[in-house]
Amino acid sequence: MRDMDYSGIDLGQIQTFLTVAQHENFSSAAEALCITQPVASKRVAALENRIGILLFIRWKRTIRLTPAGKILYSSWSKALQDFTEPINRAKNCQFGYGQPLVIGYYGSTFYYKVGASFQQNYPGTVISFIRLHPQDMKSALLSGQVDFVFYGSFAENDLNVSPLKCVNLATYDKELWCRAGNRFSQGEYVSMDELREENFVILDPYKHAAWAEQFNSMCSRAGFVPKIAASVDDILSLPMNLSTDDRIFIADGGVDINAGEYNLAKVKIANETSGTVLAWNSQHEKPEYFQFLDVSQKFFSNKYS
Repeated sequence: MRDMDYSGIDLGQIQTFLTVAQHENFSSAAEALCITQPVASKRVAALENRIGILLFIRWKRTIRLTPAGKILYSSWSKALQDFTEPINRAKNCQFGYGQPLVIGYYGSTFYYKVGASFQQNYPGTVISFIRLHPQDMKSALLSGQVDFVFYGSFAENDLNVSPLKCVNLATYDKELWCRAGNRFSQGEYVSMDELREENFVILDPYKHAAWAEQFNSMCSRAGFVPKIAASVDDILSLPMNLSTDDRIFIADGGVDINAGEYNLAKVKIANETSGTVLAWNSQHEKPEYFQFLDVSQKFFSNKYS
């Protein structure tokens, strides 16, 4: 195969592709990038045309990465991070800031609000967020790629190993998500025992082992083996796979999902709780760590007290 000329590709197109893949929605991605939806669509279309690869499967209002798109998403996410991180460090050096605090997270953009709260209290410290896959969080902390990670409490055992430290910031009810036509959609609470006949959409157990272990334990305590309708790679893909009223998924109470966009309802699950964990590497501690920990604890205490 002869070498292709990719000189027409720009970083804006790649960043738009990555953001659309994360949101699985052009409008949401455009809002995050502060551009219009048509501009986001044109950038992705131009990128697909330039490289000759279909990146997304588009059907009505939903989009999903193609197998080829998943390969590029994984590689380009890291490449863009490697490209922008030194620029941020150089800017911090030029304008007299110290090294930024790099925060890893998964699943919910809600954690940006914690960063905003920290910046209000400590404007001299720059915050940078990196979206990580759950299986990469431990290695990211150990290698120093990130300073902190936010994650669900079901992964606490994986992260609470020396030299890592881990603190539970909040505890809340597990939640069932379903379409508005589901028989449980109007209730306040539902028990796991009532869900034995439902069809579950779950996260891929091979890629989300800690989550799968907790989910299976919940079903086992209720005395049933769950019926699996579909498994997905990413938590943002869960709502898109509730294609029928009898499909449901279970998520932590702290997960930020745009229910209105998918016409979904959420119901608390009785006697099943989860939480948000903050972990860091004790070998890399510096004064800013304790400031960020303090702000995070106060933020979650105010939100869930």
